[in-house]
Amino acid sequence: MARLLVGQPQHTDGALTKENLAREAGLSHATVHRATEVLAEWNTHVPHPIRRTRGERGRDDTITTLRAQLTQARDHTRELQGQLDALATVTANLYAENLVLRRRLNGRSPRRSPRRRQRHCAARHALLTLLAHQLPPNSGRMEHLTTDHGGARA
Repeated sequence: MARLLVGQPQHTDGALTKENLAREAGLSHATVHRATEVLAEWNTHVPHPIRRTRGERGRDDTITTLRAQLTQARDHTRELQGQLDALATVTANLYAENLVLRRRLNGRSPRRSPRRRQRHCAARHALLTLLAHQLPPNSGRMEHLTTDHGGARA
């Protein structure tokens, strides 16, 4: 241990690792790890026992960068999925409203009662509001959905 700590190793590259400690002592790696008193002393002298090579540091930096990029991509995917869900809901509501308007245009009365229509309009308005908050500001994609068509408020 003393040779490693003063920087004069005889059998290793001088890195302050437990593996090099075992090689300098002429013992197996397992034997060193069973010697708890020796390991305790080693840990007092070597606060950071792992010394990484330049290649290992580069690899670890690459892994860290890739994990950050993956997290960002997952967050972006979640955001886009929320927007897609909101758009699908709005599309379904617009389709249903379009059917009602076509029936009116063709002289058939819609199957909805006035109270049900009020609930439908309130639900549509809530969905459009939710969608408006999920889209980026000034995206220009909501204006045609929120304008007043035929006296009914979106």
